[in-house]
Amino acid sequence: MNARSHGRLPRWATLLRRSLPARLTAAFLALSVSTVLLATYISYRFAEEALRERLLERLDALADRNVDALAEWLDRQRLALEFTARLPVLRDAALRLGARQGARRDTTVERILAQTQSKILAANTISLLTVPGGHIVASTDRAALGAFAVDQLFYEHGRDSTYTQNIYPAGAEARPTLTISTPVRVGTRTAAVLAAHLDLQEMERVLRVSGRGVPIDVYLVTQLSDFVSSERFGREEFRRGIHSQGIDRAVAGQNGAALYRDYKGRPVLGVWRWIPEQELALVIEAPQAAAFAPARRLLFLALLGGLVATALLTFGVVAITRRATQPVLATAAAAERVARGDFSAIAPVQSDDEVGQLAKTFNAMTAQLRTLYGELNDQVHTTRDALREAQASRSLLQDVADHTTAIVCVVGEDDRIRLANNRFAALVMTGGAPPVGRRLSEVLTPGAARTLEAALQDSRRNDDVVEREVDLATGPESHTWHAVCFPLRDAQGRAFALGLIATDLTERARVEEERRHRDATVQQAQKLESLGIMAGGIAHDFNNILGAVLGNTELALDALHDQEAVRESLEQIGAAARRASDLTRQMLAYAGKASFKREVCDLRVVLSEMVALVRAAQPKKVDFVVSPMPLPLWVEADEAQLAQVALNLLTNAAEAIGRDVGSVTLGAAPASGRIRFTIQDTGSGMTPDVQRRMFEPFFT
Repeated sequence: MNARSHGRLPRWATLLRRSLPARLTAAFLALSVSTVLLATYISYRFAEEALRERLLERLDALADRNVDALAEWLDRQRLALEFTARLPVLRDAALRLGARQGARRDTTVERILAQTQSKILAANTISLLTVPGGHIVASTDRAALGAFAVDQLFYEHGRDSTYTQNIYPAGAEARPTLTISTPVRVGTRTAAVLAAHLDLQEMERVLRVSGRGVPIDVYLVTQLSDFVSSERFGREEFRRGIHSQGIDRAVAGQNGAALYRDYKGRPVLGVWRWIPEQELALVIEAPQAAAFAPARRLLFLALLGGLVATALLTFGVVAITRRATQPVLATAAAAERVARGDFSAIAPVQSDDEVGQLAKTFNAMTAQLRTLYGELNDQVHTTRDALREAQASRSLLQDVADHTTAIVCVVGEDDRIRLANNRFAALVMTGGAPPVGRRLSEVLTPGAARTLEAALQDSRRNDDVVEREVDLATGPESHTWHAVCFPLRDAQGRAFALGLIATDLTERARVEEERRHRDATVQQAQKLESLGIMAGGIAHDFNNILGAVLGNTELALDALHDQEAVRESLEQIGAAARRASDLTRQMLAYAGKASFKREVCDLRVVLSEMVALVRAAQPKKVDFVVSPMPLPLWVEADEAQLAQVALNLLTNAAEAIGRDVGSVTLGAAPASGRIRFTIQDTGSGMTPDVQRRMFEPFFT
């Protein structure tokens, strides 16, 4: 990272700021260089203007000369064609060929046309056309023999007099063509028309000029702003439609000269002429870079000479400046030492002039500063420490206020906001200025502003806390806020501002309502889940009871001849029915429709009945073993619930054995003032998921 990235000036700039000789030398150098540059620029402008006028005059003369040369060349072509048309041999041939159209070629006429083309006329093709009919009966272009040109302008006008058809597209390739035609008369009658398609390459050679070291571009443009050449309309890179100031004004029928950008966008000096006889625009252009090259060379030489002279003068100025500024520099060095805290520095007094008086005054000032510096230094340290503590306290206060959801605002004695947290700023800022420094009426709605201002005034007047409820808009909605206004006091107990803290009551109520709704939803879900589990448990318990009823019914039917066996089976059926009734009563109690009945009963009797009931419903591969219980086991409980617990445990234990042969062992005995009964089976046991839910009602 360099010095500039830290905001420090470069070395030369620092030298100019700190060195008087350097500034004087730089000022002289700047003045000299400015003078040289101004003189050089003025010289360059005069030279450029002179070159521009001289080159434009030369281009203007070249344009006039080219217009005249083009006119002279066309006149020569017309005269040569008229001379050829008056040859007796050609008139006789015209009569002969016109009388016998379709006959074989006349080599004499072709030879005359070929000699005319090579020696007199600068033409690509010379043809002889019959009148009437416009039939080409002789031509230097054998491919044109036999063709008709009755609809061509040069034929229509050439029957009466010599006619020049300006450049037009001809043939399948639409090549630019300039045609001159003249009548071949026999007496007063027109026997044929002699037409010459001029060689445009020859016309281009007529327009070529020399720029004497400056490249010059000369070209012709049609009324449609197209280049004209011997090969095509337009150029390879500019097929159709070129435009510039010179081209557009020439096509509009104007003559002139100016500096402008050509059709390629290059700065040029150009002149233009409109040639109405040929309906062509002549444009001559020279690049400005080449035209003004002598002026730039003059500029460079003048600038180089001026800078050399300035450098020589600068050396002399540096020597004089150093000698004149030495006393001032000595005083400046002493002042710099004082600025660094060295008040013992003394400026040397070398003369009685203004510089010497400055040194004496400086020395007296440093003596006073030595006395004041100590006192001021102590005050500065004290003030700096107090300011740092105040800034830290304000930052801490602002940070705490910005992280609370309540509105925090402090209004000064002038009723302008002195502090506001992010919540207050987000509430009032809708594209406007920040709230600090503005009044409440400028950032709040009129109703809210009046309510808060009244509360603040009451707090100021009563010098006490004031509470109000106010409606403030938070986005598209309006919320009710509980606002508390209170005075703020300084260390002397004087009130210097009013504080405002507002809590969003609407948001608090909404959050509380959402919490109650969420709790109700969870309770409903838990109730539905419990009901589903209960339904499965009820079905399971009823299935067990019905299994016992059906099993004992079958036993009773099989033992009809044995009344004692029938009695025992019917008693088991009755016990199962009582269990079903107890189960129904338990369901009602769970639903809050009935209450439990506590009574003293013998746990041995309850367990014996349940073992008999379950044994009848389970397959014979499960062996039920009951441990000896010689003494009564009295308990105070709901007998139906106690029986239901034993029934569920015995049934689950038997079913846990699965398809294998196993046993279920049941036992009960007193234990530490309580009665404990256990049921064990030889099955695989409960999975961890079942263990976590084993105490849910009706789960298994």
